Amino acid sequence: AEMEGLIDPSANYRSNRFDRPVEMDEWMDSPKSQHYNSDGGSLQRNTQSQTNASAISQLKKARNRNRTVLGVSIFILVAIFCAIKVDRMEITSVIGKQLGSSSNKEPSPPSVGEEASVLSVNSTGEVETNTRLPKPASETPNEEELEPEIIDPVEDAKWGHWKFYDGDKASRPKEDYYSKYPNKDVKGAELPPDAWQADAVYVNHFLDEAAKLVHRAQEAIFEEYGHGQPRTPEQSVEAHNMFHISMINITIEGPPAASGGQGGWSTERSFESLSKRLLHGMMTKDTFTVVMGGHSAAAGHGNHFKQSYMMQFHHVMEPVFEKLGMKLITRNMGQGGLGTIQNALGSQSIYGDEIDVILWDSHMTEGGNPDFDFFCRQALLGSKRAPFILGLGAEFPTLQMLHEAAGADVGGLGNGMSGVPATVDEVQVNSLPWAVQFLNCVPERQDLCGANKYRTQCWVEREDVIPPTGQGAVVGGQAGWHPGFRSHQLTGRVLAFYILLALDEAIQKWSEITVTQGHPLADEHWHMTDYYEGIQKNIREMPPSFCEQGSVDRYPTRLCTTSLKARTEYTPRADPDKTSIVSILKPAPDGYIPSVPPPLYEGEDVPNPAMTLPEGAIDVRSILSRGRGRRLLSAEEQSSNVAVAQMPVSPEIDYPNNSQKVRRATDAITPGYGWQLHSEFSGFCDGSYYSTCGRENSSSCLLSGHNDVRGGILGDGLSGWLVMTLEGVKEGLIMMNVDYWHGEDPRTVGWTEVNNGKRRFVREMESAEDLYSVEDTLEEEFEQHRELGAYIPPAEGIVLEFSINGKITTWTRDELISHNKVVQRVVQWIVLLDDEEMAKSGKVENMEVAIRLNGCGRACNLSVNHVYWA
Repeated sequence: AEMEGLIDPSANYRSNRFDRPVEMDEWMDSPKSQHYNSDGGSLQRNTQSQTNASAISQLKKARNRNRTVLGVSIFILVAIFCAIKVDRMEITSVIGKQLGSSSNKEPSPPSVGEEASVLSVNSTGEVETNTRLPKPASETPNEEELEPEIIDPVEDAKWGHWKFYDGDKASRPKEDYYSKYPNKDVKGAELPPDAWQADAVYVNHFLDEAAKLVHRAQEAIFEEYGHGQPRTPEQSVEAHNMFHISMINITIEGPPAASGGQGGWSTERSFESLSKRLLHGMMTKDTFTVVMGGHSAAAGHGNHFKQSYMMQFHHVMEPVFEKLGMKLITRNMGQGGLGTIQNALGSQSIYGDEIDVILWDSHMTEGGNPDFDFFCRQALLGSKRAPFILGLGAEFPTLQMLHEAAGADVGGLGNGMSGVPATVDEVQVNSLPWAVQFLNCVPERQDLCGANKYRTQCWVEREDVIPPTGQGAVVGGQAGWHPGFRSHQLTGRVLAFYILLALDEAIQKWSEITVTQGHPLADEHWHMTDYYEGIQKNIREMPPSFCEQGSVDRYPTRLCTTSLKARTEYTPRADPDKTSIVSILKPAPDGYIPSVPPPLYEGEDVPNPAMTLPEGAIDVRSILSRGRGRRLLSAEEQSSNVAVAQMPVSPEIDYPNNSQKVRRATDAITPGYGWQLHSEFSGFCDGSYYSTCGRENSSSCLLSGHNDVRGGILGDGLSGWLVMTLEGVKEGLIMMNVDYWHGEDPRTVGWTEVNNGKRRFVREMESAEDLYSVEDTLEEEFEQHRELGAYIPPAEGIVLEFSINGKITTWTRDELISHNKVVQRVVQWIVLLDDEEMAKSGKVENMEVAIRLNGCGRACNLSVNHVYWA
């Protein structure tokens, strides 16, 4: 043990292994305990004295003083080395705990993120330590009690587990030293003295375990698809080709054809940036957000929501990010029967404003460069992080243009099918790994793949919930053009491997640079703000291209260079309670605001056999979850465990008196009683892995889990004004996405006058229960009209009025039709304000916007689906 520098030969170790001699306390306070050079760099570990005669003599004296105790200690250490083969970090942490406890009570086990203490012998034979020894658990405030983790020794011998922890966590800075910097780009020179980023031993041990974790994830996926160890050189080539990412010179060439069946493609610069983004996330312990916008196939229709490829990506990668100190946020924002343009306009609100990677997968409903370019530009401008753009079947010319003209990071995702063996017949398929069975059938047996494409179950019986509606046999949407669960799983693994390769590069770079330059890692290797801002500046200044070409007679050209905020009743959407149109509405005089009935039940679903792995299948998430650590609930999880708000209230508006920063509605513009939410899911529908959505009483498949629905606020000529507040208007742009095909407004049934003849404050506000009973009745009566084909014009006789800060504008039916732009199938935009002079003035306003129909009674209707502004 002394030869390894693990013990001090002069120390008087006592028989009680949790007692620490007085000499050790004195030594801890002495200058000899310092372990850094004057430049704050590498650990001083002079090992020459470990073999000299003086050290041997000291060891003999120590043995003479306490032969029995020291002999047992050495025997235990040797046994640990030989029998268990644990790494040196674990041995040193054990000794550190033996020295560090001042009581007979065993300290609680360390958690992920806690640092190990390492003892070493210096040139004079005296012991030195790299950190202060940790306090006993009872002295550490707010520590979470951890249950002992049971790890199968056979599985652990094959896969290993996460072993890193911070033995000096108690001494780390408690203050937030990131938030005052954009994107948490704290300067290395301003890190607190005890910050972990500057601790060489912490970082080196962390990087060692991180590299093992990434390798473990890759090998688990290889084995899941039949390419596990041991492998011949030829088999290794085949395995890696399955997830290979081709690096191209995008200026002169496109992606090779083979990349579509492999992991995909990127450019050297883009992939290096992806690696740097991940390095930034590890350095700052930040979120890492991956978002997909797409159509029904991408959303996972026909399968359970958690079987979709975005959720399969999250399923295996969440424990990896957790152990690396980051929180992974994954959103499947796909919507059936639509492209992406309705949500892309307003990307910063609907998709989120801290996106690291954004995927586009909408080639079946949104072809062509202009709309794909629109999607990319709004994502790049709307996110604080100018995300990496990853396309699936995307238009290459757009990606090439954005890479060259704007400096954007781009790539394409493959499908990994090159590594999937063929299914030949019913017998041979049983010899294949579970993940590839019925995934690649020979031409003459395509019937096998078709019959085994989906695996779903709509309900599992439970005593506490009895569905009022009969449950279907399968999840809806099992169309021939929708991929099945195994296809989604493979795409999720390909995406996971894409990120794992970038993580591997980030860890290797961090290690290589700090070996020569010391810690902390220099700012230029992980700071991102200037890079993001440079891309966004280029977007605003680059010459017109596809987006501008696509704007003709569809939308204002300046949308290609302007990021808009949005509120919508479509789901999924990021932060759904704050991004609904309801959140910006003024209530009617009696407090009425349209609302969604509460879900049938809340909390977690019971395990679903359709999503349970069969015996013998590789469980990648389980392999990557091993190793003690605290499990921090994500914001999505926390939200899914709280009661659903019965009346969503924006934090920016004071209800019901509504003391807003803009003027109150005048008597002429009083919020009406006749507007009704339609087609909207209850629950927390943010597109994340922990969303709880679609648990309506009327649902025939409560375990579907899907988030996508086209909600809106429906009104007619008797509904009165719909009044809302738009904060921070500075570019002079206000728009809406509307339609006219939802039929009669069920709320105004039986009405003959506007607002049913009500005036301000003429009735007492109904209780929440009364409102819900009304909503439930209306829901039963209302059948959604879905004319998805041809354009449905406004009804005859319709007159639309809108007000901006009290100034009312009136459009006749013909004028409304002329202002109504059919941008895509079932997406119709009207521009209420396009004032470029306001943008030039630099003025920022909070605006009150109101809209109503007039002159047509219940014969006309309008659904307000999105509100956009900048």
